[in-house]
Amino acid sequence: MPDCAVIPVLAHPDVGEAITWLCATFGVTVRLRICDHRAQLLFGPAAVVVARGLPPKTLVADLPTHALTHWIMLRVPDLPLHYAHAVSRGARIIQLPQTFPYGEK
Repeated sequence: MPDCAVIPVLAHPDVGEAITWLCATFGVTVRLRICDHRAQLLFGPAAVVVARGLPPKTLVADLPTHALTHWIMLRVPDLPLHYAHAVSRGARIIQLPQTFPYGEK
């Protein structure tokens, strides 16, 4: 993942279509594409991730299906500590931290 502190994640039902449009429209470049469900795009020193929308089963029951269309990833030095702090401050967790096969958490 690029060395950015804040990384917006744009959900789109067709990641390939989103990549084509973002590259053609804004001049971003593809850094990494993971199958058809996720891509890391670069715009100078900034980054954005395009991901296929979350399946409904991962949504919190009281949120409408369309509620999660975009999110922001934050680079933190200690994920377990950051997670525990967020929970202790009342953050509503909609997806537990997980480690992905390509090394991100």
